[in-house]
Order: sequence, then C-alpha cells, then structure tokens
Amino acid sequence: MKLNARDKKFADEYIRTGKIIESAIKAGFAESTARDRAAEWLNPNSKSAKLSVLEYISEINKKIEKEKIADAKEIQEFWTKTFRDEEVEMKDRIKTSELLAKVQGAFVENINLTGNIKTNNPFDDLSVEELRKLIKSD
Repeated sequence: MKLNARDKKFADEYIRTGKIIESAIKAGFAESTARDRAAEWLNPNSKSAKLSVLEYISEINKKIEKEKIADAKEIQEFWTKTFRDEEVEMKDRIKTSELLAKVQGAFVENINLTGNIKTNNPFDDLSVEELRKLIKSD
C-alpha cells in the first residue's frame, strides 16, 4: 500500500480528528473538492473510494487498539518488575509472585473423584452381538 504525501496527511489527520472535510483541507485538497468528495473517499462502496487510504487507516487503527490492550507477556513483565521492586510494599510483591506462579503453572491442584455415576443408557442391557446387529440395520 503506497500513499502519496497528500493522501497520507489526509489519513493521518482523519485518524487524529475524525473529521473528514477538515482533514482533506488540511492535507491540501481544495475546499470545494473536500466538501464534494471527501466522504466518498472513505466509503469502500463508492467508485471514488481511496482504497489505499482506507487500508492505511485500518492498519493504523489496529495498531492503536493493540497498543491500548496489554498482552500476557506485558502483564507478566509488569508483575515481574513489581515483584523485584524493593520500594513496593511486601504484601503487593507477594501478591504479584503468586500471580506469576499461577500463570506459570506452579500451583497445580489434583482433584480425585470417586463414586458411581448413574446414566440412562438405553443400550446398556444389549450384548455386543445385538449392538452389531443394530449398527448393520442402519
């Protein structure tokens, strides 16, 4: 995706402000052109759509969203930093150590269940031969 300087400026301004006409004018398009066509440029169903601009805006918006949300690695790095920071209260450091240990599988719980489970299986009383006959009849 290659944008010329004016389209890039338009896209960047639109991402920043969300205002189509103002963005087009700031990017150097004539005011009349901006008013008449700018909305069409961002409509993927329009014949006048600037698909490269739309793709660029979409990519930038995805990056912005991705940067807003911490991933698991970033969270673990934060917990590790907190755990190692001697200026943080000990209770908070202990809590972060527990969170890190849980994420890394250090606390594995084994649960053993015993007992009988009663099921309602209509084929329970059938022999293997009778089951085979049922299968062949389908």
